[in-house]
Amino acid sequence: MAAAIDNGDQGRLLSAATLDIDLGGGALRNAGGGLVSGWQGLTLEAGSLDNSAGGTLSSRDGDLDVALSGALNNSGEGAWSARAGYRSPPPAWTTAPRASCPAGPTSN
Repeated sequence: MAAAIDNGDQGRLLSAATLDIDLGGGALRNAGGGLVSGWQGLTLEAGSLDNSAGGTLSSRDGDLDVALSGALNNSGEGAWSARAGYRSPPPAWTTAPRASCPAGPTSN
């Protein structure tokens, strides 16, 4: 298991299948235009995620599952995108309910 991944500054982690990233308590830096994408699904377990300044987590055809035990920085146009939907349980230290988004586009 990697302790951390620095995919920032327009880095690319791509898979035509499902991409599973397990960093345990480690950090993923995806800031500055980084792209992490699993076409059939993306699962990320990490201590923290810096997805700021245009970072993108995506799944073209599958689910996006993100589990963080610590901080999330999604400022500055950080984006999460999934066709099937996304799931993100709250960090262990919160009492917030699990967030989820149904598949497909929505309108207001």
